[in-house]
Amino acid sequence: MAWSPLARGMNGLFTNETLKAIGEKYGKDNAQIALKFLEQEGIIVVTQSTKKERMANNLHLDSFMLTEEDMNVIRRLDTGKPLSAVFTDPELAKFLLEYDRNNNPAYKKQKQ
Repeated sequence: MAWSPLARGMNGLFTNETLKAIGEKYGKDNAQIALKFLEQEGIIVVTQSTKKERMANNLHLDSFMLTEEDMNVIRRLDTGKPLSAVFTDPELAKFLLEYDRNNNPAYKKQKQ
């Protein structure tokens, strides 16, 4: 399962020229190509958007199929790293805990 797989377009996902070229063949945008790729890989996607237009676009994936060549081209984009934060990074964990201690009103109430 992929929760928020578009990662708000981090790392140039929405402007990636490879995804754009594939999308032009089908009349789809980069986000739709990325979601279709995940769907065809058998991954359940749970998108996250507050924009009605994007929500609708995210659902219009049944009108096309990526070719095996398209799939292989997209697979080669994989860097082996997540598009967003790596939550197993100890430095990130320390930062988030400290941020929570300093900014979470519930944490401050517990200390009183």
